[in-house]
Amino acid sequence: MVQEQKTISTEENNKRPYTNNLSYSIRRNWYWFVISVIICLIIAFIYITYCSPVAYTRTGSVLFKDNNSARILSQSLEYPTDIKRNIENETFIFKSKRLMLKVARQLNLDINYTINDDLRKTELYTHSPITVSFPNASETDQFSFVAIPISKSKIHLSNFSNDNSKIIAVNLKENNTVSTPLGEIVINPSIYYDAKYFDIPITITKENLEKIAQHYSDKLNVRIPKKSASVIDISLNDAPVTRNEDIINTIIDLYNEEFINDKNQIITNTLDFINERLLFIEKELDNIDAGIDSVIPEKKLTDVNPETNIQIDNSDLSNQKIIDLQNKKTLARDISDYILDPKRSSELIPAYTISDANIEKQITEYNNLILKRSKLILSNSDEKKPIADLNKSITLIKQNIIRDIGNFVLNTENKIKNIRKLESEKILIPVVPTLQTQISPIEYQQKTKEALYLYLSKKREDCTLFHSIRENDIQIIDQANGPEKPTSPNITLIALAAFIAGIVLPMFVLWLKAGLKTTVRNRNDIEDMLSMPFFGDIPLQKKKQPGDIAVRRNSNDPTSEAFRMIQANVDSTNNKAQGGKVIMITSLTPGAGKTFTSINLAVSFALVQKKVALVDLDMRKGTLSSYINKSYSGISDFLSGKTNNINDIIIKKALYETFDFITAGPVPQNPSELLFSNRFDILIQDLKKHYDYIVLDSTTSNTVADATIINRISDLTLFVIRANKTDRRQLSELEKQYRNNKYNHMSVILNGVKP
Repeated sequence: MVQEQKTISTEENNKRPYTNNLSYSIRRNWYWFVISVIICLIIAFIYITYCSPVAYTRTGSVLFKDNNSARILSQSLEYPTDIKRNIENETFIFKSKRLMLKVARQLNLDINYTINDDLRKTELYTHSPITVSFPNASETDQFSFVAIPISKSKIHLSNFSNDNSKIIAVNLKENNTVSTPLGEIVINPSIYYDAKYFDIPITITKENLEKIAQHYSDKLNVRIPKKSASVIDISLNDAPVTRNEDIINTIIDLYNEEFINDKNQIITNTLDFINERLLFIEKELDNIDAGIDSVIPEKKLTDVNPETNIQIDNSDLSNQKIIDLQNKKTLARDISDYILDPKRSSELIPAYTISDANIEKQITEYNNLILKRSKLILSNSDEKKPIADLNKSITLIKQNIIRDIGNFVLNTENKIKNIRKLESEKILIPVVPTLQTQISPIEYQQKTKEALYLYLSKKREDCTLFHSIRENDIQIIDQANGPEKPTSPNITLIALAAFIAGIVLPMFVLWLKAGLKTTVRNRNDIEDMLSMPFFGDIPLQKKKQPGDIAVRRNSNDPTSEAFRMIQANVDSTNNKAQGGKVIMITSLTPGAGKTFTSINLAVSFALVQKKVALVDLDMRKGTLSSYINKSYSGISDFLSGKTNNINDIIIKKALYETFDFITAGPVPQNPSELLFSNRFDILIQDLKKHYDYIVLDSTTSNTVADATIINRISDLTLFVIRANKTDRRQLSELEKQYRNNKYNHMSVILNGVKP
């Protein structure tokens, strides 16, 4: 359990240095943030003042209302029109490219007039001093040119998109047609043409009309402010203000116009159906009249059956009811055949023809959905869901209409059977002349067709009257309006963004540097990742050689003070551990500065009159020995048995009175085996008798096993970490060695710290 806690602690420590390094860098480079914020705010000011496009928001609101006059009339005519609208579908109609294309044509949105104002472009829209048109250009053409008013009667045309070199001087007059590289251009002066535009280039651009329509359709914001209300807000954020207002108001007007056209389309379709049926019935009546005329003259009778007049008069009311019901049944079947006709599957259903309020309501709703679907399809909308929803609704309503018409026909037939059954139970005149028997069915058929003809004629009059009503579908709550203050640029937002950017940018740079640089940089890295004692940090030396002595007698420089601090920590440790006089100095990687640390630590002891022996145990390189510049027998000679006298390998008073030195000696073939020998233990034991401190300059711990072998005789192990060179990831291995007590009394020194 303890081992697991140690492992977790080590993993957590591995994550801290990155954060601490960043925090340290932020505190160290605080002036970066001040300068960055000032620069970003200056850039924001320049952008707001000279570059940022100015935009205004305009919003219009409409209410979907009941068509009161039409509703009252339709109720009197038994025409149901009170259909619940899907307001969400209407938002797609307002945003449709098809509707915006009509707006773009009406307002000439594909032609733009712009002038340069500082570093931003300003659109003149209807305030341009001249207006142009392109009679031979198509809606998809794109080109541009520059017009420069020169005087009251002359302008220059230049910079044509297909010929930049040509300049055309034009006399300004009404409807002046000019031949240019772009084709014929009709130029007219506007009421805004005056001297303030002289010598100012006006860039005139002809855009693709469909792309312009798509652009404004995408920018248009149509939303339902409250789900419970039948209100839609239409807003546009752009410049100039007048164009925003014109676009929104024109959309509303065109939507109203389309609603009226849709209503008229339904009525027109119904009238065509009724007129077609009336022509058919007229032909049938003519045939019936001819049949009656052919029977009566043959018999030469003026009174077909006077004896049955009383019976006929009594049954007139019943016959009329039957005729009315048969007419309704006939029309219902005709409508059902119309709906089931595959050729008419996408057409509108004739409305106001069936005497059933529920069926008529469904037909009206079906027709409205068909019209909406057609508009969405024509608009080339990317929104597939509304069309799919409409298709489902249309299919469902169509099935309901067919089913209800079938039920209506069945109920009507039952009513007819009931009336006939009641008539058959009455007392009838038993004798009916033969001629009357022949004529009665023909007369009955004639009356039925005449009643149907009158019924359809009445329906035609009603539809014509309903067609004349032009009440709008929506009520304008607010025309396009908005604040005079531009919504863009948002000064507060831009200033805040500049301030945040001024803080984030240097922080990002420092974060990037901290992330890319994985080396140990300061004491915080050591203390956060290692739990072993930290003896001190040594300042970075300028132009330092590994054997240079930085510690000076009676000096207060940072390096001398740093080694005095390390010396004090070593003394404190030695006081706690018996015989703590043998100090092994090693490092994780080469170049950490262990040789520099060894010689200067030994000197610091000598300067306080401590007897110290500095031993170069790096027998492979002998780096420390090379800086003494004396040819003496070394430790390799003693360990290999070439000499048995320890004094033969000791350089007395090498630097100071109390400072002795033992070189590495000749490079042996088996340094590690020599360190394993008993002679090495004998040497160290003898040195401990004569010196206060024995400083051992060992090899690096990760390259060869020498440091591990030497550990058996050392009382204190100092690991030298080189700032900005030793990888932080190596510290986790060092921490593991400390927790496993691989070396005796491990401590760490940070070398090369930038002041």
